[in-house]
Amino acid sequence: MSDFADMMTQTVTYQTQAGHDSAGDPSWSAQSTAAARVERRHEKILATDDEEILVTHRVATYTAIPEGARVWLPGADTSSIEASVIARRVDVAPDLETGAELREVRCG
Repeated sequence: MSDFADMMTQTVTYQTQAGHDSAGDPSWSAQSTAAARVERRHEKILATDDEEILVTHRVATYTAIPEGARVWLPGADTSSIEASVIARRVDVAPDLETGAELREVRCG
């Protein structure tokens, strides 16, 4: 097992956009969970559309959580949309020990 995997002792819940309903509003997938390491960090970043945004957390995981997903951090009420944060940027790098893709999901 990778040293990175050993550090992923927390669990996040996430939900991805599945499409749009008849009114044009987003529809969402069922909630899923992922092993992760969550760090609280307030920082301004450039989103993929070059917009400067404030994020409040970094989530390291091997799970493919896409930009725009709703993410509930450890301890958050997963029945409340207001308790979620949005995945604003996802950076991917290889884990050199396992070859798996390690993702850094920045949320805010």
